[in-house]
Amino acid sequence: MKSRLPLIVGITSGLLTLVGTGLIAYKWLNKQITDLQNYTTKISRVVVRKISLNELSFDIFMFFKNNSNLTITLAEQVYEVYANDIYITQFVNKAPNTLKAQEESEIGMRITLDPAFLVSKIGINAATLIQDPKNVRIKILMKYKVSVLGVKVEIPPIPWEDSLAYFLGMKK
Repeated sequence: MKSRLPLIVGITSGLLTLVGTGLIAYKWLNKQITDLQNYTTKISRVVVRKISLNELSFDIFMFFKNNSNLTITLAEQVYEVYANDIYITQFVNKAPNTLKAQEESEIGMRITLDPAFLVSKIGINAATLIQDPKNVRIKILMKYKVSVLGVKVEIPPIPWEDSLAYFLGMKK
């Protein structure tokens, strides 16, 4: 009768190797998700497209620093827009953007508003909106979903606030 000891040792070694490898992979992936949540952003530029009584249109570009060791896909961007702390609207961009590992990538979003709608929502007149944009505070709450290794992950929202004058490219 053959000894079962080599078989038991082989199976035990295999199981321990699988568990150990799984634990290492889990810890590594968990660290990458934590690093991903420690991203940084900064507005790189604002490009005014159109200013009129009927349309206010501009592109906002920002740098997004992916601090993880994983190249990720920015799968969805949601921007909630507030003026003088009053909710105005939200914009959604589902066009994918690739954010390379340990690099800063520029992403952009076009925003188009009807000034009359804006005026009615925040309760100021159009002349103030156009003549005194430094006194109109714009806040954008940016919410992102990223795809990492095929799994969608929400990252903490990013608030960003400045005057309408800044968005229109005027000096402070």
